Amino acid sequence: MAIDEHLATLFPREVVPRHENHDFKALLHLEARRRSGETLTPDDAQRLERWLHEVHSLNAVVHYDPETLSGFFLLPRLAGDDDLIHRPERTAP
Repeated sequence: MAIDEHLATLFPREVVPRHENHDFKALLHLEARRRSGETLTPDDAQRLERWLHEVHSLNAVVHYDPETLSGFFLLPRLAGDDDLIHRPERTAP
């Protein structure tokens, strides 16, 4: 499945089918839409703000590992983490 264009601006990775409905993916999508200037519904905006507050209060970032059962989880923020997501180091092809 192709990455939605909004989500790709924040999270430029394919998500395996079993993780498509994970809450963190949906919330990252909402954040990407908000950043692109789209208006969110009041419920979506409130849901996103609660989640962002939680992530920031934990000083965490979202990590995605397609090899795990859950796929998405929070990790402690590291020095190189400059946004909501943890970007893994690139490896040579």
